[in-house]
Amino acid sequence: MRAAVISFTEKGRLLSQKITDLLNETNTAERFCFHSHTDEKAQSFDDVCVLAAKLFDACDALVFVCASGIAVRAIAPHIKSKASDPAVIVIDDCGKFVIPLLSGHIGGANRLAQLIAEKIGAVPVITTATDVGGRFSPDSFAKANGLAITDLNAAKKIASAVLDGERIGLMSEYTCKNIPPEIS
Repeated sequence: MRAAVISFTEKGRLLSQKITDLLNETNTAERFCFHSHTDEKAQSFDDVCVLAAKLFDACDALVFVCASGIAVRAIAPHIKSKASDPAVIVIDDCGKFVIPLLSGHIGGANRLAQLIAEKIGAVPVITTATDVGGRFSPDSFAKANGLAITDLNAAKKIASAVLDGERIGLMSEYTCKNIPPEIS
């Protein structure tokens, strides 16, 4: 996984170094710090919208250490599909909350947010209905089993049925792991 960690403030810079070190244990992460709060280990930037345009399709994950509004405005022009967008996470610069904004399941933002939150002592703010309800998610299942979703609308209908308490079935020619007991 290639990740970019983007910060704006001095507190954010310090936290971005900690997050980058943690991500570099198993992945490749680069730091990008706003020009007035940078250091020799980070790449400096002046315009986050220009930076987001450069990184959005080149990275698997964008981790913003800033207000969520800044991140949303920076990525908005580039959002295409949950099937192809990178994971986008926002962390406040005090490191209290880690919020996956985009590609929670397929892009892995929810899992990455939980990992980062655990390592920095923050609260992961997961809002995906299936995760919050502890229910089966077709896109998480597909990702965990190396499968591709060919019909995102069907996946949404399945998730909705699960959330409504309906039972669903599973047929596969492949060996799948972590099949929840509620699936027949």
